[in-house]
Amino acid sequence: QGNLIEAERINLIKPGMSKTQIANTIGTPVLEDLFHKDRWDYIYRLDEHYQPAQQHSLTIWFNNDIATKVETK
Repeated sequence: QGNLIEAERINLIKPGMSKTQIANTIGTPVLEDLFHKDRWDYIYRLDEHYQPAQQHSLTIWFNNDIATKVETK
């Protein structure tokens, strides 16, 4: 569920990129928070049979539509 983003693509995301550049690289998030337009959250959860569930997230903060911080968990 969520945005499946390959690790190689996440490594391409850097501060200084525009929202358009990021969207062209990894797509837009499934949901955008109306109260936090300066932040995009990508959340991915993989739940396979007989395997522990895996959840990963990528958060990108923006100022004037330019990425200022990129965090993965």
